[in-house]
Amino acid sequence: MTTQRERSIKILNENGYILTSQRKIILDLLISNEKHLTIKNICHLVNDPNMGQATIYRTIKLFLELGILRKINFGNNDFYEFSTDDKHNHHHLICSECNKIIEVQFDYLDELEKKINDEYGFLIKNHTLRFCGLCKECQEKQGHKNA
Repeated sequence: MTTQRERSIKILNENGYILTSQRKIILDLLISNEKHLTIKNICHLVNDPNMGQATIYRTIKLFLELGILRKINFGNNDFYEFSTDDKHNHHHLICSECNKIIEVQFDYLDELEKKINDEYGFLIKNHTLRFCGLCKECQEKQGHKNA
């Protein structure tokens, strides 16, 4: 099984790019961080005085163009996560109170995709699904009974 690091380096190499020390720092940061990060988060977390914001922005842009990362918009913020070869690898639960993002894994939409294809002749290549609401912790803070 190929790791995210190996997959990313392979994509860089196949497209004529090398893993520079700056790209390595950003790649390592993204791999080690399990949260969805904004570009502002990434800039804040890069702990290298020799790397400026412009380099970080260019690297993220390159990773997006090569398909290493994908950008997901949740409300007013763009978040970055690793792209996969899967048509749909996971979906998101977004807490509207604390902004926590929870990834959920399921393929319940396969039947709906088949029905759309059958009824409309539409071949779905990708989809995103997000549910907005309150996470368990925020429900408990607000005194919801189902928490």
